[in-house]
Amino acid sequence: MKTLYLDKIKNFAQKIIIKKFTFAFLVNEILLCIKNIRYYFCKFESMKWVLSIVFVCLYTKALYAQHDSQIGSYAFNQVMFNPAYAGGAKRSEATILQRSQFIGFAGAPSVWNIAIKTPFEIEGLEQGAAFTLSSDRIGAFNKLHFAMGYAYWHKLQDAKIGAGVSLGAVSYTMTPTWEGIVDEAIPTQKESASAAFDVNVGLCYQRQNWSVGLSCTHVNQPQTLKLLSEDYGLTVQRTFYLNGEYRWQTPIEDLWFNPTAMVMMVSLLRPQLGIGGYAVYREQYWGGLSYRIGDAVGIMAGLFIKSLKFGLVYEYSLSKFAGYNGGNTEIFASYMFDINWSRKKKHYKSLRFLK
Repeated sequence: MKTLYLDKIKNFAQKIIIKKFTFAFLVNEILLCIKNIRYYFCKFESMKWVLSIVFVCLYTKALYAQHDSQIGSYAFNQVMFNPAYAGGAKRSEATILQRSQFIGFAGAPSVWNIAIKTPFEIEGLEQGAAFTLSSDRIGAFNKLHFAMGYAYWHKLQDAKIGAGVSLGAVSYTMTPTWEGIVDEAIPTQKESASAAFDVNVGLCYQRQNWSVGLSCTHVNQPQTLKLLSEDYGLTVQRTFYLNGEYRWQTPIEDLWFNPTAMVMMVSLLRPQLGIGGYAVYREQYWGGLSYRIGDAVGIMAGLFIKSLKFGLVYEYSLSKFAGYNGGNTEIFASYMFDINWSRKKKHYKSLRFLK
């Protein structure tokens, strides 16, 4: 009888040990699998393969495209996201901007933007016009967007308020470059989406030392169709912006400090907050810092040389990819010029000149 009980206890103990061992083995295998996935993901020489495969696996009949690109120099390039800034300035300006994100990560986002804005007056009414052209590439996808904008500014007692609208088009192109993939469901050739009509609106309120802007891009949420097949398309999501800037003269002569802030929110989802500031010395040298919560911290610097303006931004990534890339860089250059829109009235001494 004693031997029987001992055998039962022994069998019971063996079952417990086996269960614990099995559980520990499964946990170890899961952790090892996760580690391998992370390792091979980081070892891929082309992020385009990963992004494209994920896209093909997860797409539905209503795809939502990447929102507008985030830039660190938003205080110098407001017309990119708010058409009201087409006016409100004293001089015309042409700007070119290039941004590279996640340096060293193949297929990482890359942005080019060209913007031209010019203020003008007609019968004493302050107005403005703008043209923007941008290319936003990430992985196998490239978004091309252009718009023509108009702004009207109304003078108040100690301030002025502006409203703007821009109309244009947005389209997507997919250029797969992966190798060794044999699957009819995975596209292997370049495909272009049809261009879709796009609407952007904005407001701006300015006083002597501060300003605030509110805008919405892709108001109509344009759909670019015929990508991958006749039944699938991309929807560019509506994006909201709230930005502000204050100009403060420090006790140091010829030194100004401008704190800035911007909130970016895609379709009323979780907002992205960016804060920062830059100092301007003798209206010639400028430099500052920026911080986007949970995303990046940056340093910026630049020069004003007569009618030219240069800027360079470097951001250290704080996202989950921080250990796998060299950060973000951004460079822009602007040229400010004057256009005489006024028409001088001609006076004639003889009616013969009116024929």
